[in-house]
Amino acid sequence: MTEKEIIELVDEILDELPPDVRHALEQVTVTIQDYPTREQLSRLRGHNRHSILGLYEGTPFPHQTFFSSPIYPPAIILFKKNIERYANSPRRMKDEVQRTLLHEIGHHLGLDETDLRKRGL
Repeated sequence: MTEKEIIELVDEILDELPPDVRHALEQVTVTIQDYPTREQLSRLRGHNRHSILGLYEGTPFPHQTFFSSPIYPPAIILFKKNIERYANSPRRMKDEVQRTLLHEIGHHLGLDETDLRKRGL
């Protein structure tokens, strides 16, 4: 998949979310990178450059307040080359982009890894 195709798929996935979830994502940017940066990896213990498919950066929505203003806006980053390595077919690529995006949205909504595993993400 090209970066443009991934962005179009992300837009489709976001459009299908319930209105309250879309509202919670209004300030979140979704970007595509080939690989995580060294700075991103330094915050992720136990991961290497090729093992991480996506990343949520920011304050989870439930922890945001009117008076708190984050230094950076919340962001979801999808790592294209890593998703491609993991997915060995176009269908699997689409599935993994969706699964990774939903996983990172879950972090924005305040879910931890245990919560996400219970939901199959």
